[in-house]
Amino acid sequence: MKRLIHILLIFTILTAVGLATVVFKSKWNYTMEEPEIPQSAQGLITEISMNVYNDWCGGPKCPDYEITFRREGREKYYSSAIRTATRSGETKRGDLSSFEFDQLAELFEAQGFFKLQSVYPENSGCADCVIVTVSAVRDGHRKTVTHLYGEIPLQLWTIQKVIDGTTADVQWLN
Repeated sequence: MKRLIHILLIFTILTAVGLATVVFKSKWNYTMEEPEIPQSAQGLITEISMNVYNDWCGGPKCPDYEITFRREGREKYYSSAIRTATRSGETKRGDLSSFEFDQLAELFEAQGFFKLQSVYPENSGCADCVIVTVSAVRDGHRKTVTHLYGEIPLQLWTIQKVIDGTTADVQWLN
């Protein structure tokens, strides 16, 4: 008899837990929150630029250029973009969505751009290299990081690739 009471008690408890699970399941949040990328307490990034210079290449077909994105654009939902071909001086102006600019700024913060060294690799020079300089303005202060050749921190490599990719999203006006 005692054994039957124990079995009924266990059955009742398990049934109650199962019913409670079904009733309250809809109130449980199974989704994980997106982690927030911390914004700098120092302020917003207002300008992002990248200059690509091919030291070894001569002539107008060399992929030398500077791309600059600025937070302020023609209208409140645009940021401005300017691409200048270094050798020919040809300039293109365009619009980038403010959302895209904000994403770029968040990437710079998340990758720790403002904590990177000024030159990679340190204490070196380079002949016949592709020299890439990335800079950003935050609170009126410009941070510039130059990559000469060879080893590059993953954070800087990521930033360079995203800037290059973002140029495809610009709506060029001329």
